[in-house]
Amino acid sequence: MVSKKVATFTLADSHQIRAKQILITPDSTTFYDLDSQLLKTISNMRIKHIMMKSRGKGALEGMGLGFLVGFTTGMVLGAASYDESNILDLSQTETAMLTGAYVGVVGALIGVPIGGQIKSKDKIEIY
Repeated sequence: MVSKKVATFTLADSHQIRAKQILITPDSTTFYDLDSQLLKTISNMRIKHIMMKSRGKGALEGMGLGFLVGFTTGMVLGAASYDESNILDLSQTETAMLTGAYVGVVGALIGVPIGGQIKSKDKIEIY
């Protein structure tokens, strides 16, 4: 696996290394150490785990979660606030779906910056 993202290595002795340009092979890992600015290779036996964070993936996860929460909330609100004398002559199901879609889009728009700020975290365990 080769990754150009910045990652944090946690070694078996709890020491942490910030790195990028990571190449993991079966017996060793090569990376560019951001602190010393040197290319290093260490045995995989010394690595406890590698943590990678992604702003873009976090934004997508936030958008999806925001849409699901917004859609569900909108469906409940739309069904509960149904009025037979509505202007568009919609059924209760149609009102719930339309409200769910609207609130879902709002939730997705709110979720994008929040998810991007929190970032998605991928933890790679090395054995």
